[in-house]
Order: sequence, then C-alpha cells, then structure tokens
Amino acid sequence: EFVINVVSQAFLPAIELCGNQSGQSMDKFQEAGLKLSPAFHVAPPLIEGALAHLECTVESKIQAGDHTFFIGRVLYAQAQTNSFLESWQAQTGDVLLCLQREQYGSWKLSQP
Repeated sequence: EFVINVVSQAFLPAIELCGNQSGQSMDKFQEAGLKLSPAFHVAPPLIEGALAHLECTVESKIQAGDHTFFIGRVLYAQAQTNSFLESWQAQTGDVLLCLQREQYGSWKLSQP
C-alpha cells in the first residue's frame, strides 16, 4: 500500500529534507514539520495540507535497472476543492513538480 500526496510549492523545504536525509538517525517527517493523519483505506498516513491524496494498493512492480516501478490501483482519491477542476487540471493549486534531481517547478493555471 502507498499514498501519493500531491503537494504545493510550500512543501519544497520538506521535500528536499526528506529526499536528501536518511531516516535511520532522525524522524524525517518531524524534522521537516510534516503533520500526518490517518488514511481512509490504506495503512500509510496522509500528509496534512497536501492538495490531493491518492490511496493505493500495489498491483504489480517492475524492475528497471536500480529502480523499481510500482503499479498501483487507486482505492480512494480526495482533493482540496479549490485546487483542481473535475478533469484534475491545476486551477489554483500551485502543484510542485520535480524536473530533475535538484530542480523544481510548479504548475499553476489561472481560472478559466
């Protein structure tokens, strides 16, 4: 099981800390100031304040070199109503995108 948390640009410091530090010697979530809440259908928690959450089960996994791709089935999806249109295009959401290892951007569209 896993949760995909769609976060805004405001989460960039937390993303950088969690992506670059080992969790063996610290609680990365606490250190980054992330607050967790229970998911509705899976065991992993949700990150509070995220623009959207996708609660998933693992359907399969694919080995590709030193990476593993997980294929998930979405059991439950929720989003902040002011962040997405019905077609899941960003409206006012300021969605954080990872462009490369240390390069980020955001996807923010104006109201139609």
